[in-house]
Amino acid sequence: MHLKNRKFGLDIIRATAIISVFLCHVMDVFYAHTAGQTELIFNCLTWAGGYYGVEIFFVLSGFLIGGIFIEKVVEPLHQNNARSLKPLILDFWIRRWIRTLPSYYLFVFINILLLPIYDSEINSSIITRFLFFLQGFSHLNTSFFGVSWSLAVEEWFYLLLPFFFLLFNLGNKKNKGRQNFVFSFLLLLIIPCILKLRLLFIIVDTKNLESTLHYTTQYKLDSMFYGLLLSYFYTKGLLRNWMERNAKLIFVIGLIGLLFSFVYACFYVLKANPNPLAVLFLGPLCSISIMACFPLLNVYIPKHNNKLLLNSITKISLISFSLYLCHVPILHITRYLFDQWHCSQTMLNSSLLVVLNIVLSYLASLLLYKKFEIPVMQWREVISQRMINKRK
Repeated sequence: MHLKNRKFGLDIIRATAIISVFLCHVMDVFYAHTAGQTELIFNCLTWAGGYYGVEIFFVLSGFLIGGIFIEKVVEPLHQNNARSLKPLILDFWIRRWIRTLPSYYLFVFINILLLPIYDSEINSSIITRFLFFLQGFSHLNTSFFGVSWSLAVEEWFYLLLPFFFLLFNLGNKKNKGRQNFVFSFLLLLIIPCILKLRLLFIIVDTKNLESTLHYTTQYKLDSMFYGLLLSYFYTKGLLRNWMERNAKLIFVIGLIGLLFSFVYACFYVLKANPNPLAVLFLGPLCSISIMACFPLLNVYIPKHNNKLLLNSITKISLISFSLYLCHVPILHITRYLFDQWHCSQTMLNSSLLVVLNIVLSYLASLLLYKKFEIPVMQWREVISQRMINKRK
């Protein structure tokens, strides 16, 4: 679907993110074989895979989806090419929801079917929270559809951004589309920051502070702000030429920032009772470092012609959403079956389990992408075109 229009550098980013998250979850089967210093290193590496993988997704989502919002909503309003703001926002929401909600609710249903193999009790009130993306507003001690927390963050971000933008434009006789957009996305930085600072004043035990700030929706909304900010710079032309001229230098700075953030996390965050300010500083440091890698990768064109490698990266990028959704249920199923077959936890069996999960997850996500995601996206284009024709 429009493969010629894809940016390979962004495919690299997306593929890196999903592989990191996938390995974080699947490699957990080797945890039983670690001890002492090995266990410490293993925990740091698996934490990094999940943490940085999701952060990359957030910044990338802010950059891409935020850019669509600027192009389809903000700029038409700013240039007086829009008769009304509400249809533009409604069209944005519908396109966004049709892209994500069908797959999301499919896997809510699949996870409900898998309830007998989960290791925690689930009741109807908890499932209801998943239906309305409320699972991330407070801690749920459950393994049910665990990866959905990040989808909840994204859905709330893209619900609130247009909502704030609409509020700022209500009753505004003068056309200040871009200015009101800046106010809107700044709110999505300021509100989470205020909530996090409030938490630091009232928290007593900082043992779980890192996971609280990472997995809770209201504290994580600002992660996509940085990608959105970069997209705004590109649209307005602010710093764009400078960033493209110095893209390699900025990329290196971003990599150094990521390496520093990992070392920083290992020494100051991933310990029994970390300093609250150290935990608070980690998120922005990580997001800004990831953002610094985008100017180079956004315009990157591979010089070599290794078709196998290029096609593999593009394909992994294409199926990344399906792979994100399906790999954890498959991991639960395979581990459950290994337990039922009384397979001992040897290194060989653990390795076989990892290989089995890689193969099954890839095949399942490829099938889901071709037979479900593509038809849904085609249906979205039909609905969107009907809405455009209706407005005409």
